[in-house]
Amino acid sequence: MSGSFQYYTPDELRRSLQDHRLIVDGVTQRDEHRARALMEGHIRTSYAALTRGR
Repeated sequence: MSGSFQYYTPDELRRSLQDHRLIVDGVTQRDEHRARALMEGHIRTSYAALTRGR
């Protein structure tokens, strides 16, 4: 997925950045379940964005 952000729309970039911030918060707070759930959701959303007709 490295470099995949170059294919994102501005809204997708904003969403991705927010995802990363929330994931870091979960890790910082040592909330492994939250961090994992956020990461899994981020991966699914990112994959969907990249495979949507691109």
